[in-house]
Amino acid sequence: GRKHPLLLDAPEHPPRADVLVIESTYGDRLHSETDTLEELHGVIWETYRKGGILIIPTFAVERAQELIFLLSQLREQDRLPGIPIYLDSPMGVSATDVMMDMPQWHRLSKDTIRAMDSTVHLITDAQTSRSIVDDPHPKIVLAGSGMVTGGRVLHYLDRYIGQARNTILLVGFQAEGTRGRALEEGTTELKFFGHYHPVKAAVKMITSLSAHADQHEILHWLQGFEEPPSQVFINHGNPHASDALRVKIQDELGWPCQVVEPNVAYPIEHHGSTTQPTLSQETGH
Repeated sequence: GRKHPLLLDAPEHPPRADVLVIESTYGDRLHSETDTLEELHGVIWETYRKGGILIIPTFAVERAQELIFLLSQLREQDRLPGIPIYLDSPMGVSATDVMMDMPQWHRLSKDTIRAMDSTVHLITDAQTSRSIVDDPHPKIVLAGSGMVTGGRVLHYLDRYIGQARNTILLVGFQAEGTRGRALEEGTTELKFFGHYHPVKAAVKMITSLSAHADQHEILHWLQGFEEPPSQVFINHGNPHASDALRVKIQDELGWPCQVVEPNVAYPIEHHGSTTQPTLSQETGH
């Protein structure tokens, strides 16, 4: 996780591990140091001045709640236009309800939770969702899925992706082969619901919200170990990111490290003994 997450406590440093398995989504890069709140504020007002709708494909767990937190901060500062904000995601609403009911799981105050609750309309039923899609007036919509692979966000894109006054804001990692990655890379048309849609809406990105640690944050976390692991496996991330992180760990920490391959067995050393479990990219076990 991130060194300074918005909602949760910082990741703990375990004192030691015989074998460490880590991910490398951002193993070859650093997150933007720009102010996330200001970036979001700028995109909102740019879209509002055009009379448009801001559509934010959103991961249901943590990302949706982070966005609600940021939007509530802007509303508390009286920096939002007077337009409705919707979280149109049954799973996202469930996760938000859990977060609001479980204050011991995060570091937000009761006042902050109340502000978040009053900032956004939580939508679960399909009929209400359809009525929001059909309403052409300016609004902010958070809807899954975060990589535009499915979910209710497709219904909003079906209606609004072809209008230049609207904005699609990507706020998380977009995996290769997803519609989100195609939008990130500037595609001029997007296929869903059986046909291609011209992309005329503006496409913006905020990369600083990712829940995945970047290269520096991963190295910082690793440096918190009192004793180095005997083995380090990298088991998630694209090949370039995984190998870049492997090189960094070996060069800067001097730890043995390797990138695992799918369906290959790796010997696991533990207190002088050796076993032969299967560690693969598919299972992570």
